[in-house]
Amino acid sequence: MLPTEVVKKATIVLLVILLGLCCKESFESDRFLLSEDEKSFIPYQINDKVGFIHSGGFRFDLTATNIITELQRTNTEHCGEPYITYETKTVALQSGTPQFDISVAVFPKEFSPYFTININRYYFQKELTEPPDYDTLTLNGRLFKDVYKMEIQYGDTSLIIPQQVLYNCTNGLLQIKMTNDETFTIDQ
Repeated sequence: MLPTEVVKKATIVLLVILLGLCCKESFESDRFLLSEDEKSFIPYQINDKVGFIHSGGFRFDLTATNIITELQRTNTEHCGEPYITYETKTVALQSGTPQFDISVAVFPKEFSPYFTININRYYFQKELTEPPDYDTLTLNGRLFKDVYKMEIQYGDTSLIIPQQVLYNCTNGLLQIKMTNDETFTIDQ
């Protein structure tokens, strides 16, 4: 090897080492854990089957296929920046026909006051700090208490996609209303 090549390689190695020493490790600045009340906001257990009925009359089950409670952290853009650790609980619900891929997630109120429902990649969210939209609501002849209503608006009305969701923390998902006014309602 020529002496200049050795000097170039040694210089590069030295720069890499110095840059590594300059970058401070990121650190946790705060931690938010779910309370037992927040965890219980999603009432499903693994393998729970919840019966639903379509407005056209056919019945099907949503099954709780996965439950994950985990610690996550916010992203840091630069080395040495603080990050926040927060706990989440996510439950996956699935059905074959109709094909629904649903997840319900809750976050600690101090970190993010929202809970979210994702239905086939369409997101609904509601603040847990807000009171329920309905004190009581009757669906399929059954009375439900403390019902939250979540809606999203779409400009393209030709697509048949989820538009409204009804949910309570005792029973979970109560109803999905589509843009063509079809409904899928709990039937238990």
